[in-house]
Amino acid sequence: MKTPANPFLITGYHSPEYFCNREDETKKLLEAIRNQRNTTLVSLRRMGKTGLIKHVFYNLADKKDFSIHYMDLLPTSNLHGFVQEFGIAVLKTIEERTTSWIKKIGQIFKTIRPIIKVDSLSGQPSISFDFRNQEEILYTLEDIFRFLKTFDKRVVIAMDEFQQIRKYPDPNVEALLRKHIQTMGNVNFIFSGSLKNILLSMFGEYSKPFYQSTDILYLEKIDKSIYNGFIHQKFEMAKMKISSDEINYILTLTQNHTFYVQYLSNRLYSRNSRLIKKDMIDEVWCEILHEREGMFYNYRNLLTEFQFKLLKSIAKEKRINQPYVKEFLKKHNLGTPSTVATALKALLVKELVTEEYGTYFVQDVFLSSWLDSNFPDY
Repeated sequence: MKTPANPFLITGYHSPEYFCNREDETKKLLEAIRNQRNTTLVSLRRMGKTGLIKHVFYNLADKKDFSIHYMDLLPTSNLHGFVQEFGIAVLKTIEERTTSWIKKIGQIFKTIRPIIKVDSLSGQPSISFDFRNQEEILYTLEDIFRFLKTFDKRVVIAMDEFQQIRKYPDPNVEALLRKHIQTMGNVNFIFSGSLKNILLSMFGEYSKPFYQSTDILYLEKIDKSIYNGFIHQKFEMAKMKISSDEINYILTLTQNHTFYVQYLSNRLYSRNSRLIKKDMIDEVWCEILHEREGMFYNYRNLLTEFQFKLLKSIAKEKRINQPYVKEFLKKHNLGTPSTVATALKALLVKELVTEEYGTYFVQDVFLSSWLDSNFPDY
């Protein structure tokens, strides 16, 4: 595998060398898999869930008794899309580029024959499904689960952004999937997602099909001292000097949130400077915010005046535990608690503000910093 040009990866996974810590979480996921338990992985968006899953898969890849599969449900909008992604993820395990591969697919699917196309340049086949009705979708889903039962090795399937199935217009999707999953003795699942309240409802409410069917693993922020050492090592290997104070400043600016730490470090590394100082960090940070300014200003058009005012007020506080108390309302001239409650609900639905452990904050660290620095108090 080719060595990355920049050690601070923004997307994808390369190898443990470019993956910071997560030793406890990796150990817990591997333990659950080896002991045939399903796991629900919960964290804020861009905290590194997908990277952790790929890291766990990396640890399993050389084990001949495991078959590993990853699927991202965020682009899907209905059961049709789910079955499409599920089928593609599972069928990647079959040996490709052979006539037996096409024959094998014909044996798996009893109701509908997938559409197989071969890229003229790479020779790689791709699969899609053309469902004519809901019945064909349901039968194909059964075919996939039936096929998984034939595997002679342990199967691990990661369903990323699993909360997306709650948005499907199809009825009883959770119950449908639970019916199949609970019969899969040779398959373990990792259900991951970034909308904590929805996932906890799916797996924690007595009336829901997936109630208490998995371990729950929360992905918290990486310890600052560990991240400090990781960043220092990567710069040092490239003969770039950066002090612990400067690295802690990076962690403060980015609120120690994985994606933003990686992104800012990536941009600083690309400067190829022998010495990284605070003024350079500020310069790069301002560049990043300026590049996103057009998008951020657009939020003013998408939100009501009061919603934007509340968004800015929360950004200035960094985190707010009690958005309805007199002190917060008076400080930012926000009016009545009922008005704030209505606007806050809208910001939560739009995922501009996030609630975690009773604390509210602007989810996008870049947006939060831009709001704080560009708008005076009302």
